[in-house]
Amino acid sequence: MIEVETYRLAGHFMGDAEGYRPEGEKDGLFEKDPIPAMRARLLKDGAASEEELAAIEAEAEARVEKAIKFARDSADPAPEDALTAVFAA
Repeated sequence: MIEVETYRLAGHFMGDAEGYRPEGEKDGLFEKDPIPAMRARLLKDGAASEEELAAIEAEAEARVEKAIKFARDSADPAPEDALTAVFAA
């Protein structure tokens, strides 16, 4: 089992002023973000080049955009399917 703790780095919606967060909280969270740290480590250790990482990031962004387009272009689900495959403990 792998337990992962995460924190939401963006607001609840576009334009969310996030007035509910204490001053400086978000800056501190970005400093702990493991993704830029891992990127820097890969570069430092020579495990990946800037070009390789840029290609990976571009591919990931393209996959996300494709998924967003698919979701937006898909028909709305039938109301009777609202509780299909729902699990709650």
